[in-house]
Amino acid sequence: MVYGGLNDERAEAYAEREYLVYGIEMKRNPRIVLLRAVAIVLVTWGHVWGYVAQCGGQTIRLPFWTHFLCGATGVAIFVFITGYLAHNTISRLGQFGFVRRRLTRIYLPYVAAILFWNILNPASLGGNLAHLTFTHNLYPTSFLSVSPVLWFIGMYVQVCIIGAALWPWFTRWPLRVLILSIVVSVTLSIAWPGEHIRGFVVNRSALVYLPVFLVGVLVARHPVSNSVGDFGVHPPSALRL
Repeated sequence: MVYGGLNDERAEAYAEREYLVYGIEMKRNPRIVLLRAVAIVLVTWGHVWGYVAQCGGQTIRLPFWTHFLCGATGVAIFVFITGYLAHNTISRLGQFGFVRRRLTRIYLPYVAAILFWNILNPASLGGNLAHLTFTHNLYPTSFLSVSPVLWFIGMYVQVCIIGAALWPWFTRWPLRVLILSIVVSVTLSIAWPGEHIRGFVVNRSALVYLPVFLVGVLVARHPVSNSVGDFGVHPPSALRL
């Protein structure tokens, strides 16, 4: 077993200590808490500004650099955190165990959110079925059919499933798989610009965010030191092409 650059008994001891000290998936890691807080602020700011900027019928334009302080950046941070924590979970529970844990933690609150939004504004049967199967973010007709904010859950679950499926290849050729995922992500973003409805959906898809998930896994796999919670990485020579 390989865990964060350690092998055999040391890896087992390190994983167990990490689990006991930080709980399930290192929820108390202060760096993770800080990143989550930043992501929440960015997502909130993105939604609030999207509303404020349109008030009065005129679009308020901000400097280019402020585009990075947006909801998409916050979403990317959440996906990075998921990848970072996925390394620990998959190392202990395996690929299926990781996906199962994600689904069991998400599904009931997610169904409750769907019911809540349906009370406010009933959606079609097809839209609800697409949401319940985490496929609503794949089609323009169902993307916003229940709530504008639930697209993230579909993308999140899909990223977890794809990341788990790629695990055997990613652990063997991490940089190759990462580069390939970046090529796919950039190609999709260029082929379908965000101004078009299909581009709006594609640019919020799991394949576009998958590289961020894989970077999170790489950071967890190659810490600078053995202290829990490091976010550094080894030089590229330590990673297998």
